[in-house]
Amino acid sequence: PSVFQNSRIVRYASVNQSGDVAATTSAVLTAGLFDIAGCAFQPGTGDFWVANGQGAEGQPGASSIVRFLRGGTLASPSFGDINRQDFLPLRNFTLPFPSVNGLAFDKAGNLWAASNEGHEIRMFPNQGGGVISSTHAFSIMNPEIYRPYAVAVDDAGNLYVSDVQVNGGIPGS
Repeated sequence: PSVFQNSRIVRYASVNQSGDVAATTSAVLTAGLFDIAGCAFQPGTGDFWVANGQGAEGQPGASSIVRFLRGGTLASPSFGDINRQDFLPLRNFTLPFPSVNGLAFDKAGNLWAASNEGHEIRMFPNQGGGVISSTHAFSIMNPEIYRPYAVAVDDAGNLYVSDVQVNGGIPGS
């Protein structure tokens, strides 16, 4: 199996209000990143969260979620490898969460994470402005969910899940 040891996040800075971005990179994050599968910004804080899919392939339970604390202001954020924090290695739960793919935040600041290998979605609660890593408050393990890869939450609080069945089957049948 492959080992993803040189994953990175590359930033292309905004150059105007119309949504154009610069042609060259303005920042690169690499610390603690392996097999990047998803990322999201936390509302209110602007912290940047990254999902390390299955971590280092061939190492069971190596998946994780890391957070880069925002420097600067919300209007002009900056991020650096030195500001990285490990949110959690996903093997530390009573019920294993073997991978993490998609990340999303809802309006209440709760973090939602999809696990394609675990066939579930977990919600980590926001308590007092901080996301709690010691437990998950909600888990969806529905037989209708096959391999959730990405999650999104709209302004009304509806959860959207991309679902894939690798070997054919129900999704999109």
